[in-house]
Amino acid sequence: EEVAADHYASRELLFHFIVTNISFHVKEVPDYIDVTDKTAVRSFMKQVIDKELSEKKELLNQHDLYEQFLRLSLLKAIDDNWVEQVDYLQQLSMAIGGQSASQKNPIVEYYQEAYAGFEAMKEQIRADMVRNLLM
Repeated sequence: EEVAADHYASRELLFHFIVTNISFHVKEVPDYIDVTDKTAVRSFMKQVIDKELSEKKELLNQHDLYEQFLRLSLLKAIDDNWVEQVDYLQQLSMAIGGQSASQKNPIVEYYQEAYAGFEAMKEQIRADMVRNLLM
């Protein structure tokens, strides 16, 4: 949903997004795709994604590696983001510890910010997993 939003004011921006996040095999966005039409963009991206995944599945199934590839894609996304989350929580702890003189309860502040960071991490894991599967 978010990917096919109104982010693509030009064909070049859509192409750049696809090449950096979905498939480097795409040579151009066809002229018949209206980049301002969410449905057309979503449909084109789905075609590219389906093609990329089917090619990977065909190649990896020959060697019984597809299931392992899926697991590793997910684990890499979780691991990378978890490391960043731990670093963020350490920095947050230091920052909120310095605010203890303010009127706000530092523990409540920490939990609120940590929860917001956790929710952001979950979204980033989803995006990274898709990128890992496709690229």
